[in-house]
Amino acid sequence: MIDKKTPPKKTKVKEPTTYELLSKPFKEIKWRPQNIVFSTKNNKYWGIMIPYADTRQYIDRLNEVIGINKWDFTWETLPAPRKIYGADTHEFANLVVKGKLEMLGSVKEDVGYPNNINSDREQHLKASASDALKRCCVHFGLGRFLYDLDQQFVEYNHDGKGQNKNKGIPKPVDAKQLEKLENMFNTSK
Repeated sequence: MIDKKTPPKKTKVKEPTTYELLSKPFKEIKWRPQNIVFSTKNNKYWGIMIPYADTRQYIDRLNEVIGINKWDFTWETLPAPRKIYGADTHEFANLVVKGKLEMLGSVKEDVGYPNNINSDREQHLKASASDALKRCCVHFGLGRFLYDLDQQFVEYNHDGKGQNKNKGIPKPVDAKQLEKLENMFNTSK
């Protein structure tokens, strides 16, 4: 028998945690070559493409979830290892960057490296600082989902200058991978 005087219990909706909000997948995923190989069997270049997100998406997510001026990222150059990408470091000295991300009363540090030795020194530092920021963010869950996506092996239209004429975009994330991501990051459970 139901007591008509007792109001029904309100179900409390679980608010997502900061970690869950930070770790939601980004709306836009890009792809870049990790390794490029030349096949003598078919005289074509092939690339292993890995997913990544633009640094601005990381910054936007930090501002959205943590708040503008409520997080801080600083970086400093470190002595470079003896070789980077097989090149002597005298040409690329001080390209390794140590980043430090502070937010929510916590500090995470990680290092960043240039992603391309075919650019000028200023671009190397920018790439290293961006890499360091992304690596620090991963410690807070931001961008971690990218590691759960499968690498793609695609034909790479290499023009000899390190550029990919088809922008290296492999097939889009398939429904199975998308479902896996949605299940992993569904904060309504």
